[in-house]
Amino acid sequence: MTNSKATVKIYGREYTIVGEKSRERIVKAAGFVDKKMHEAAGLYKLSNVTDITVLASVNISDEYFEMKNELDELKALLKSYEDQVKHFSNEWDACKRGIEKQKKDVEIAQADKDILSNELVDIRRKYKELEQNFFDLKVENVNLKD
Repeated sequence: MTNSKATVKIYGREYTIVGEKSRERIVKAAGFVDKKMHEAAGLYKLSNVTDITVLASVNISDEYFEMKNELDELKALLKSYEDQVKHFSNEWDACKRGIEKQKKDVEIAQADKDILSNELVDIRRKYKELEQNFFDLKVENVNLKD
């Protein structure tokens, strides 16, 4: 990566900074440090540049750690959401498989019902034939007795 160079002003003093980040990013970071130094000077009524620099550094570090903690919490929350999405996606897939199995079971049951319905029709027809044969035999039996 190429180095970028920027001349910036922090707490009234000019600095030339060279770094791997873009010039815009260097200027932005320097502006942030300048702002924090002015805040520390005004808040604590300090005039010693070393004291102002230390307090600004402590304040910047505190903000950094707060943001890092928040980022860690958000990453953990995101991981939790990703795990939930994975879990529910697996559940959804299992439900779809279950529905497909039930559809196949219904098709099999319908085919079995159709077969049994046809068998029932045949049995009823045979029953009527047997009933008619029985009646005929009864009539023949009565005729034979006479």
